[in-house]
Amino acid sequence: MRNKIVELSMKEFLIFILRRWLLILLCGVLFAGVIGVQEYSKQKAAETELQSRYERQLSAYKQSIQAKELELRNLTKKMNASIEHNENSILLNIDPIYGPTANLTFSIKALLGLDKTENVVGEGEILGNTLKIVNENVVDINGSIAHVYLVLLNSTNLPEVLKTVLPQTYEQKYLEEIVRSEKISDSLIRITAVGNEDIQPEVLVQALYDYIASQQQVVADAVAAHELTLLDVSLTPKMDLKFEEELEKSRDTMAEYSEVVKKLQENIDKEKKDKPAKPVFASRVAKDSLIGFLSGLILASITSVIFYAVTLRIQTTEQIQRQLDMRYLGGGLHKRGILFGILADKLSGTIKLAKDPEVTQYVGFNLKELTSGIYKNILLTGTLSQADLEEFEQLIKHQFETEQEIQFLIGANVSQSASSLKKLEEAEAILLVERIDFSKLKIVNLEIERIRLSGKNILGYVLY
Repeated sequence: MRNKIVELSMKEFLIFILRRWLLILLCGVLFAGVIGVQEYSKQKAAETELQSRYERQLSAYKQSIQAKELELRNLTKKMNASIEHNENSILLNIDPIYGPTANLTFSIKALLGLDKTENVVGEGEILGNTLKIVNENVVDINGSIAHVYLVLLNSTNLPEVLKTVLPQTYEQKYLEEIVRSEKISDSLIRITAVGNEDIQPEVLVQALYDYIASQQQVVADAVAAHELTLLDVSLTPKMDLKFEEELEKSRDTMAEYSEVVKKLQENIDKEKKDKPAKPVFASRVAKDSLIGFLSGLILASITSVIFYAVTLRIQTTEQIQRQLDMRYLGGGLHKRGILFGILADKLSGTIKLAKDPEVTQYVGFNLKELTSGIYKNILLTGTLSQADLEEFEQLIKHQFETEQEIQFLIGANVSQSASSLKKLEEAEAILLVERIDFSKLKIVNLEIERIRLSGKNILGYVLY
């Protein structure tokens, strides 16, 4: 505008923004959608990888738990078996300090008259155990016979052989713990047994020797003729060292099982508490969408402010009067706003429509007061279209039915139309017809300057 300083108020900016609340809202929704979709797409790849990693961790976690639980079951089974063994074991119920130990030693002497090497080939059956000796190089025949007896002793059905000297029936594995046979030399074998107050170890070793002696002919048929000689039977009040070592080993094994099971159970409980957490994704997308929505609102509002500062569309009823020193003769809104637009209408100075009879009567009354007996030809001009001006002329004519001498000329923007300039020459006075949120202050000012150049009087302006 030439030589015009425009004062912009926050009220006008606010009205302009409120009138465009729907557009601003759509911008917010658009930004929310764009940023949300963009972030969702970006996160989808990350979520897929995170989900895959979570599934791998969960699978490893389950496999680890299953493996440890299987190990725990196996250890528990072994521990229970060890407990059962300890409860039924004869050896573990013997006092290692006072448990008596019996030793029986017997000798073997071959009757072949051979001192050195001889090939012995034979086959025999001993209580269901098949003994095979095929092409064995025997350095000492006595040692070979002793070996057969040692095998025989170690494979003996102890519950059957010892049933007459035991207070009750025991399983083979428990009897094997308290009876031991060993070859002292090529011709000497020692049978050792440990006992308690119910089991006499010297009776056990004697029973085993008697059983061996009863198998002498079978061994002779299988290997060579020989004779057995009982050399010594001794009884000591203290447990034999080897039996004591076995006793301590069994007890240590039991304690070890108990400790391992306890630690393994603690590890399982701890690992179950550290189960991988399932990833959560929705909150980030919602947050980013909200940020996008707010960003869209702010950006659209700033854009609206800038647009208003550039275009300066009329926002209030008194704005032309205040900025351009023109008299306001009345008028109203072209159309009402909705929701926030209603608030904008209230702030603008009127909520009535320009076509309301009450509004047109008020405009007509002001015009009559200004034109009565003074002006006959009045030019209706402004930034509105020719059709809008004609429509306004039809409404306002009804207010001058008795004033036949007054005529209205219609011409669009005189600063931009040659035909309107011609009508301006014919007119005696000018009435500006403008519209809220449509007419631009700069264009209105150009109209006023052009009219003033013509020397014609401007009655004022109405809003239509």
